[in-house]
This record gives sequence, C-alpha cells and structure tokens, in this order.
Amino acid sequence: MDPFWNQFFPDSSNPPDETSLQGWNQAPSIYQPNHPGASSGITLHQTIGSTVQASQSPNTASSAARVLKKSQSSLSAPDRSERKRQIDKDYRERVKINKMQMQLDFVNLTRENDSLKEENQSLKEDNASMNQTLTKQATMIDELRGDLLQLKRDHDKQNVLLETLTQYLADPLRIENETLKAENASLRKSGNLNGNVPQLLEEIAKLKLENKVGLAAAFLLDNMSFTGPSVGSGGRRAAFEFGKTHVVRPKGSHQATIVWLHGLGDNGSSWSQLLETLPLPNIKWICPTAPTRPISLFGGFPSTAWFDVGDLSEDAPDDVEGLDAAAAHVGNLLSTEPADIKLGIGGFSMGAATSLYSATCFVHGKYGNGNPYPANLSAVVGLSGWLPCSKTLKSKIGQEEAARRAASLPILLCHGKGDEVVPYKFGEKSSLALSSNGFQNSTFKSYDGLGHYTIPEEMEEVCGWLTSKLGLTG
Repeated sequence: MDPFWNQFFPDSSNPPDETSLQGWNQAPSIYQPNHPGASSGITLHQTIGSTVQASQSPNTASSAARVLKKSQSSLSAPDRSERKRQIDKDYRERVKINKMQMQLDFVNLTRENDSLKEENQSLKEDNASMNQTLTKQATMIDELRGDLLQLKRDHDKQNVLLETLTQYLADPLRIENETLKAENASLRKSGNLNGNVPQLLEEIAKLKLENKVGLAAAFLLDNMSFTGPSVGSGGRRAAFEFGKTHVVRPKGSHQATIVWLHGLGDNGSSWSQLLETLPLPNIKWICPTAPTRPISLFGGFPSTAWFDVGDLSEDAPDDVEGLDAAAAHVGNLLSTEPADIKLGIGGFSMGAATSLYSATCFVHGKYGNGNPYPANLSAVVGLSGWLPCSKTLKSKIGQEEAARRAASLPILLCHGKGDEVVPYKFGEKSSLALSSNGFQNSTFKSYDGLGHYTIPEEMEEVCGWLTSKLGLTG
C-alpha cells in the first residue's frame, strides 16, 4: 500500500474505497480546492513525498491530527469524494507507470544477461582452443628436446670415436715419421745412403699410406666440430681457384658491406644462412668459399682452406703466400662496393685468421708481397681464431700513417675458454699482440665453457658491436 494511505489506514493493504473515505472526517487542508497547493501545480508525488517526509519527524502523529482537525469543516462531503477519486486515479496511474518501467527494466536486464551468456560461451571456446594449442606446442617442444638430446648423444659418440682414432693412429704415425727422418739423416751422414735406398723408399711409402689414414680421421673430426687449426707453412705453388660466393642482400637501406670467411673444411653457404637471420638489416654479407687445396697437416689430403697449415703450434711458419692470395681475394670483393658504404671483414677460425691478416695489410697499406691494399676497412671481427705473422707485426706499424690506421681501426676478438682446436691462449695472445702494437680500438671477449663453435650470446655481442662501430641506423 502507498505510504500516504498507510498513515491513515494501517490495517488495509489497498487504497480506501469511497464508503471508507466518506466515513473519514479528517481530510487534510491541502486537498481543499482553494488551498495554495492546488493552484500552484503541486503534484501527487510532491504531496505524498511531503506527507511521507512529515511522517518521519518525531511529532508526525500530532502534527497531522492538528492539520486534519483544522480542515475538517472546510471540505464538504461531495468535494471530499471527488478529491478521493482524483487521488485514487493518480495513484493507479503512478502504479501503472511503475509497472511499465519495471517491465522495461526486466526486458533490458534479460537482453544484457543473454549477451553476457553469449560472451561467456565465446570466451570458454577460445580458452579451450588456446589450451589445445598450448598442449600441442608443449608436446612439440618435448619431442624437439628429445631429438636434440639424441643428436647430442650421437655427436658425442662420433667425437669420442674419432678422437680415439686420431690418438691411436695419427700420434704413433707422427712418432714413426720422426724416427724414419732420424734414420734417414743418420744414413746420409754415414755415407751408406745408396745401399739403403730400396729399404728407405719402401718404409717411406708405407708411412705415407698409413699417415694418410690417420690424418684423414683427424680431418673428419676437424670438420664435424667446425674446426680450424692455428698457424701454418707453405712454399710457392700454383694458384688455386676460389669456390662459390654467396651474398645476403640487406633487408633495409644498404649502409655497410662485410665479407665473412668460413673455417677450414667449411664453405660460404653455411655461414650465409646464419648471417641472414641476424637482426642487422642494413648490412650486405658476402660469403666466399675458399679454394680446395692439399693441406700439409692432413698429409696432402685436400680440403677447403684459405691457406696451408703445416703444424698445430705457435712456432710454425706462416703461409704468407696463401694468406696474401686470400686477403687479395677479399680486398677485390670489397673494392667494387659503392664509395659511401662502410666496409668490414669477419670470420671464424681460419677465416678469423685471414680477417686479422687482412687488417694488418690494410694498416700497412699493402700485402706481404708488396702489392697495395685496395679497400678502406671500418671494422674487423674474429671468432675463435688467431693472428698470423704476429712476430712481424711491429715492423708494419713503423710509419705514421700506419700507426694512425692501427689506432682507429675497430677490431673485435671472441674466443671460448673451452676451445680445444684453436686453444684459448692463441686468441688471448693475438689480442695482446694487437694492443701492444698500437691497435688501441681492439676488444677481446671470452666465454666460459665455449668450445670451437659459436653460440647466440656471442652473435648478439657481434651484432651490438657492429651496430655501434659502423653507426648503423634504422
């Protein structure tokens, strides 16, 4: 029941009928036709609101009684009946409006609830699809991990086998070779060479055959680990033909060109695939392939190499003729680049050695054979390599112009402390030789546990260093 009627008919749940209203003799003065509220446009809601508000005060009952008593004689029975009908009509109209509003609110809430149900169902389906995708990816990752572990186990077994072959074949053959050399020298000294020539030829032929077998095993081990030995020796020989050159075009604006050189037994294709994945879109990579030549270390067994290698030691002589030929090939590749492009050289293992030798030729202004060096280098990178001809480096930096080039040329050397092919001390001593001879802008980075290979951390270092030193933008 409306609060207004509830003040006067607390025991009824509906508004009073006409008979009850006629029997009620206490109509408030505000319902008089001449009351100011009627002429001033006060609505039923305002009247009821005022009455409800008055009923909330402490003196509600006494105040209402006084007002009703005062207006008792001012309204006739027909007027009261008319007023009651008007109030009842307003009341029912307001109830009707409220009912319509409630129905409209119910429809809106129903629509909103349906929309939320649809959205919830869509989210459930998306969540289920995402869970399926994540489950598949997790399964694929587990399979890949298993494959990698199996490959690692197979690789370790092969390395152990080849190392064993090298130990039991190559080392004894070297010892036997030295023994035969000593016997040969003794026979020559004693003058009995002519009588022992058949015996010597037979022993030498046998030694060569066995030596090739053992050194071939060492060659396979060198290739499987992407190896590259240290310094080497070699005499004058016929020129060798270089292999195929692979080019990685820049994905952005062409700002620099770098010639990258592979290691012993490798080729330019394998490194071009790796370099293409680096986040260096403004660099053009040129990856040539070294000539296939007999390698003295392998007993004449042929392999792709930038120069000849005769011995795995720091004191072995350098193959200057082979180094000059490789450096000249690199210089020719760079000499055709546009004049506004910055130039650089980099490489791995034997390729790093060739890059560092090229750097000394650039500083000196000419190759070891005296021919002029044609390119202007802006950066040099060497991974797991060494510096050839380090003992003669000081003589190349004597002139003022050479010293200026050496001081300003940026060089980055990286080497793993676990490298058993090109020992870590070779890289460390190469860095010391550069810095002590005026290469003030050289940097040496070492990596604990890293063998004769590259890792993402090392390549990230190379990318950041090249971006900084070459001033690459975009």
